[in-house]
Amino acid sequence: MIKSLYDHRNYRYFILENGIKVLLVSDQQCKKSAAAINVECGHFNDPDNCEGLAHLLEHMLFLGCADFPDSNHLSDFLSLHAGQVNAWTGTEYSSFYFDVHPEHFSTALQHFSSMLCKPLFDPLRVRNEIESIDAEFKMKRNDDLRRLYQVHKETCNPQHPFSRFSVGNKQTLTQLAHEELVNALSSLHQQHYGGEKLTLCLIAPDSLDDIQALAQQYFDRFAALKQVKQDLPALYRDTDLATFIQIKPVKTARRLILTFALDNVPEDFTCKPVTIISYLLGDEGEGSLLWFLKEKNWATNLSAGGGIQGSNFKDFNINLQLTTEGISQLDAIVNVIFYQIEKIRQQGLPEWRFAENRQLNQLTLDFHEPTKSINYATHLASQLHHYQQQHVLTGDILLHEYNPQRFQQVLSRLTPHNMRLKLIHPDAVTNKIAKWYNTPYQVDRIPTEWLSAWSSPDTQPKLQLPKQNPYVTNDTSLLPIDSDFTLPKHLIDSKAMHFWFAQDELFKLPKGDIYLSFDCPFSQGGIGNNTLKRLWVATLQEQLNESFYQSELAGLNFHLYPHQGGFTLHTSGFAEKQLLLANSLVRKIFNHKLGAQRFNQIKQKQLQAAQNSLLNKPVNRLFNKLSVLLQRNAYSPADTVPIIQQSTLQQVELIREQLLSCYHIQSFMHGNWSYSQAQQYGDFLQDKLLGSVNTCEEVSRHIVDLRELPCSVLKIDNFEEESAVVVYFQSPSESVADTAMTILAEQIWAGPFFNQLRTEQQLGYMVGTGYFPINQHPGMAFYIQSPDTEVNTLVTAIHDFIQRSVETLSDYPAQRWEHQKKSVAKQLVEKDQNLAMKSQRLWLAIANKDWQFEQQQKLAEYILALSLENMQQFCQNLLQRNNFGELILYCPGQKEQLLSVHGEPISSISEFKKQAYYIP
Repeated sequence: MIKSLYDHRNYRYFILENGIKVLLVSDQQCKKSAAAINVECGHFNDPDNCEGLAHLLEHMLFLGCADFPDSNHLSDFLSLHAGQVNAWTGTEYSSFYFDVHPEHFSTALQHFSSMLCKPLFDPLRVRNEIESIDAEFKMKRNDDLRRLYQVHKETCNPQHPFSRFSVGNKQTLTQLAHEELVNALSSLHQQHYGGEKLTLCLIAPDSLDDIQALAQQYFDRFAALKQVKQDLPALYRDTDLATFIQIKPVKTARRLILTFALDNVPEDFTCKPVTIISYLLGDEGEGSLLWFLKEKNWATNLSAGGGIQGSNFKDFNINLQLTTEGISQLDAIVNVIFYQIEKIRQQGLPEWRFAENRQLNQLTLDFHEPTKSINYATHLASQLHHYQQQHVLTGDILLHEYNPQRFQQVLSRLTPHNMRLKLIHPDAVTNKIAKWYNTPYQVDRIPTEWLSAWSSPDTQPKLQLPKQNPYVTNDTSLLPIDSDFTLPKHLIDSKAMHFWFAQDELFKLPKGDIYLSFDCPFSQGGIGNNTLKRLWVATLQEQLNESFYQSELAGLNFHLYPHQGGFTLHTSGFAEKQLLLANSLVRKIFNHKLGAQRFNQIKQKQLQAAQNSLLNKPVNRLFNKLSVLLQRNAYSPADTVPIIQQSTLQQVELIREQLLSCYHIQSFMHGNWSYSQAQQYGDFLQDKLLGSVNTCEEVSRHIVDLRELPCSVLKIDNFEEESAVVVYFQSPSESVADTAMTILAEQIWAGPFFNQLRTEQQLGYMVGTGYFPINQHPGMAFYIQSPDTEVNTLVTAIHDFIQRSVETLSDYPAQRWEHQKKSVAKQLVEKDQNLAMKSQRLWLAIANKDWQFEQQQKLAEYILALSLENMQQFCQNLLQRNNFGELILYCPGQKEQLLSVHGEPISSISEFKKQAYYIP
């Protein structure tokens, strides 16, 4: 197998006697062992009279098997050992994957293989799981992505299985008699879950021989099935191309999608013509297609590439977000796009451009940030279906072959006659309603005069193709590590500025991260200042993207983002040229003049996003309100709408001047830099940022103190049919003891809460718990979103669960208690997965004044020493609200009613926050 010279892992590919392709990965640095199985069975395999069967089968495999008859037996086991499990069902494949601490990998594999090999298909559980799938379907009925997807299905060849309803619901899954349905599940499983239809990837820190023994022990038992490819018709008939489809969305959106029908040619991975074409059309620098459309005020965003694909089809999409004016310029916009395609065709593929892309792809392979083992296993299991052994690790990344002829062949498919044009906007002209998701749409033929004009597009002299990239890294050498800087050290410690520096001795990459945060008193000037600050940051980020777009392509990333106290600039990626980029960005922040047209475009995007936030899923809206309610300087997106509407460029420029007239700086530099380079950067910050400006202390991040208040209740109106509830408990203090016990209590309750309220009681599809600190003050939340159950029942169920759990905690098995403590403690002190995670962890520790960088270790030690009696008392205090705060947020859905539980209603968030006491 081709692999990077920098890859420390060992690999082995082999095929089990039953035909399962297996890839083993021995990774001594992995924090968790992981397994993934990819099954050649998706919704294309559903029978005509039972759409969604493959999806139901995926769900049922978790609900008991011959060896482990209990529902969720694998997730219950993994929850005790810092593991997780999940799955998905796609068009032609399904995937199952988990991770766990290495010492428990063998037992977890026993559960995993058993559930996939010998499912029970208990009739009662099948009936209950249909309710869960129906709840999932109802929850997504107003999801615009699903609604657009359904229109796509209805406007392609109805003989192709892509046109079927993939997820299923109660209606489709009860067309068969119940006994027939159970038999259909068993039959689908027997036909596909075995042999050549399976690919398996196992990752562990053990030797390859030991991992292979596990693969043979647990996966030899599967049946030996032959791989049989479906003979599929064409996805698009001639009548499905050169079509103009208008679609009306739920959320406000103005999008134009050009979809071109390509062939899925497996050999293209050696030369990747689609990838290079995507890069050329998706460029965002000056002279690019997007730059031109912004200048015309016709579009604000563009992406190229992607789209659905399968064994006999592949879409190439050009996706644009239009302005209001752009809606009326459809003909002109498409004309410009085809001119750019023609320009690419005329230039062809110069060798220098291919070489540059090949170098960038090689850098991506050699110096990628390590991913979690569960993600890597899932990826590799999928790759085993698509690449021969030699290319399994690199087939989707590396460029091998310079093939300008194939490049031109793919370009020749990007024509008006081979295109489907979708226009999504609120005023779309429609005459049909898509099934299942009730999406209004209309299909017309593209007018002949448009097709003719686009085939010979008008010349656009301002359009250019990208020049050679000046940011490509040439020096990937690693600097020597100074033992004094393996943990962050203060290089500048003053009232006005804290600057920290650390080197990375763990990941040994020629990369790094630089954080530069500004705390500005003007951020505390209320919702007006806060909103104008966000507008300024968004507009500046947009304009910086144009100036520095090529840096992103070369693996040098930057992100400017607002926070409660002010704003932060974060750069990351290859270290060689990052300091030059960071310095240039700082100068731009202080000297760049905002353009009126870009400001108006960003203003409309921000306004649209704020208005659309009202249409987010109920649970998501409740968690947003929870954050707003408890943080002094946080505001709801919906409340910013009138300020955005009335904002002017002059106001934004004024707020910029005010923000930059007085601030406190916190900065952190971490990665492949020397002490002298850090000193130079610190000197630059002092010279550039601390000259004549007024300086100040850090801006406070106080949170509302709920502990002495009665239970507070906030009702949120929503436009969804579904009801939702979040019950939040604020812990007594930020001490190590209270933080540790909050984390552990949430972990103890997470699995049983899901099993009892979702799997057994069927109260909703979105059911869960979460450790939910606000500005580092610990807390936990319980949440349910339901299509059928009213909020009083949901809140009662949550409270009843807590009471039962507290009352039975004394009977908690001693062995399980010790397992649970060790699992949580291990998660807290696990080494970082990659350099970016390590940088972020250290940056957060600096912000939280954990300047010894030992908070996680202290929490782990406290948990390991904790007695069950201590935890019982903590949970008893929560149950009795003894120094705990409680907040209930709910959306009533269509079952409009008030919450009947005892609590103090919040009629106004702003008044509540004005009268509240705050925890400093």
